[in-house]
Amino acid sequence: MKKVLAIVLALALSLVLAVPVVASGVTTTVTMSAGGDPPLIKCKWETPDDCDMYYPSYDDCGVFACEPGTQVKPNPGTVETDGTLTIGEKEVKFWAVVTHELGMGYVNKVYADVYHPNVLKQLNLSGDPAPGDEWCGSFKFQVTMPVYKESNNPQAIAAFQTAYDTGLVTFNTAWLSAKGFTEAQAVADIIDELEEGMAEVFQGEDVFHNHQPCGNYTVKVTADNTQGLFCDPLVNVLEICCLDSFLFDLDTLEYGEVAINVEKPVGGDNIFGGPPDDKPTVWNNGNTYIHMNVAQDDMGFGQSSGVWNVHYAARLGNESQGTKMPYDPDDPPTTLPELLVMCTPTKMDFFILVDKAAEPDYSGILTLGCEHVDFTVCCGSD
Repeated sequence: MKKVLAIVLALALSLVLAVPVVASGVTTTVTMSAGGDPPLIKCKWETPDDCDMYYPSYDDCGVFACEPGTQVKPNPGTVETDGTLTIGEKEVKFWAVVTHELGMGYVNKVYADVYHPNVLKQLNLSGDPAPGDEWCGSFKFQVTMPVYKESNNPQAIAAFQTAYDTGLVTFNTAWLSAKGFTEAQAVADIIDELEEGMAEVFQGEDVFHNHQPCGNYTVKVTADNTQGLFCDPLVNVLEICCLDSFLFDLDTLEYGEVAINVEKPVGGDNIFGGPPDDKPTVWNNGNTYIHMNVAQDDMGFGQSSGVWNVHYAARLGNESQGTKMPYDPDDPPTTLPELLVMCTPTKMDFFILVDKAAEPDYSGILTLGCEHVDFTVCCGSD
């Protein structure tokens, strides 16, 4: 009897050992939603950052430290070999890191709305406001921002890291606050999501032309998902630096034959490039308003009893537009008070009056310069 029992127990034990081990059950849940959550823009920035805002007319020290955010140095307008005027332009790229971790749908579209600086657009020469055509923070253009690189692409991660190291990145402060993140933690989170494919870098580009003003452009990046839900825009400021610049279309200003005590004018025109008229024209090829100034040596006429034997004057625009400004040899540069707006060829008139002359021919040096003019801030703004 004992032997039989031993056999039965052994069989029972073998049967127990043959039963497979089953894992503990894991509870799963899901909550249905009508539309999920919108995408989340974690940060944004713009390039290029030229790190060069130094212009001698603004500062004599020559020292510039690159500021946070993006500053864009414009390119001056140029004259082609056939005489065509080409307005200066600079391409700017717009970037954002957007995650779809919160949404039911994937990111559908990312775009940047760009708005002009809050400054007044003014008319050529007069300085009066351009009626119905003010910048004053108005909408400039919209930039579509497709995916820069596919998920987990080293170039996309490097683009973000470089922008952050350069001081260009604007973070979503609402997201930082909700997570309690420091910037360092936010950077780590973004890189982690880019590596995992939970977020992507989006990038678009457009061109700024010099007929638009220098200054601070507001940039608002927005995204929606495939469920049609839009996130709140992430906003920052892009600075287009000011470039004071002009071109004059003559290498030699010929006063021609002049009679004693008879003022001789040399009239300009609004056609830049010389032939067939060879008349003086100036072109503001920068991106800010300027005043022209002018200075001239005595061309060898000299003085009599301490008084110059030659006198000059200049005017921007025609007689009804501009102010005729007199100056004598070796005077400091004389400012012409009219406003020279961007990208508009404008006539300059010059005048000479000779009191005494001992020789038949004279020559000298005419010096033209420009002075920066601040834009007028729009009414009601800070």
